[in-house]
Amino acid sequence: MALRDGGRYLGTGVCVITKDPDSDWINMGTYRVMIHDKNHTGLYISPGKHGRIHRDKAFEKNEPLCMLFPVPHAALETIEPEILDLDDNPDLKAQTMAWKQRRDEFMKKFYAKDPMTLKEAWQRFYFIGKMPDGSSPPRHVHKLRLDVPVDKRKKPAAKP
Repeated sequence: MALRDGGRYLGTGVCVITKDPDSDWINMGTYRVMIHDKNHTGLYISPGKHGRIHRDKAFEKNEPLCMLFPVPHAALETIEPEILDLDDNPDLKAQTMAWKQRRDEFMKKFYAKDPMTLKEAWQRFYFIGKMPDGSSPPRHVHKLRLDVPVDKRKKPAAKP
């Protein structure tokens, strides 16, 4: 959870798996997940993101949309949150400030409804695994392909 955040968030990069209601397309995206209570979470998915497309399709049909967060509960209990000073890591601070400046510029154009900015929809560095200076983080997975889920629900008995 982030210090001084507006809610109890699991994080901004939580892995969420969704399935398109109209096809076999399965998406894994990273979205912002907030804890509401012991049994409920909410999440924010930016417009245009695949999970949001899946959600909107399901809502248009007045159907629920299953979203999976494949994190074992016990794993969360083993995490020891740390608060670090960004000033102690000048390289990371420079990257963070460069990202913030670009994001602020993007949002200004986005709210002004700049056509090219709306088309871009913030697809830049964050989604392709690049830092603002063009370098790559130590581990970034882009377009991870998972196996198709196995349907283990009990099938209704065939009618004679």
